[in-house]
Amino acid sequence: MFTLAFDRAARLLLVRFGAALDPDIHRAMMVELGRFVARHGAMDAIIDFGAVEKYELDAAYFWTRAAQRPVLHGKRRILVAPTDLVYGTSRLYQALQSQSGDAPIVVRTMAEALEIAGVAAPDFEPVPPSRPA
Repeated sequence: MFTLAFDRAARLLLVRFGAALDPDIHRAMMVELGRFVARHGAMDAIIDFGAVEKYELDAAYFWTRAAQRPVLHGKRRILVAPTDLVYGTSRLYQALQSQSGDAPIVVRTMAEALEIAGVAAPDFEPVPPSRPA
């Protein structure tokens, strides 16, 4: 699945995917992210694919996603993509989003992501899942 964690002082959100990632899990994360943003406002985010072992998001999925406005529109989205497959599709998504001027940043490590976010010692607190309205 996925988890959300929030560093209140830095106003930085961390999204972490588990071992499997498919379109249904990604869509569920987008819904949860939308609920979080509705409560707390938009902020920079790190999306960590580091634990993903079974990756089932293909180019067609990213073509569709890229045509939609990001939930965190206008904020930095830093994608941590350590494996070649995740890195390649993340770069495709980055290229597609660059046409709208709202492209994510793609890096290989969490250390790079934290450096870009400007947070040396993050204090991420788990965000409990929201209840649908």
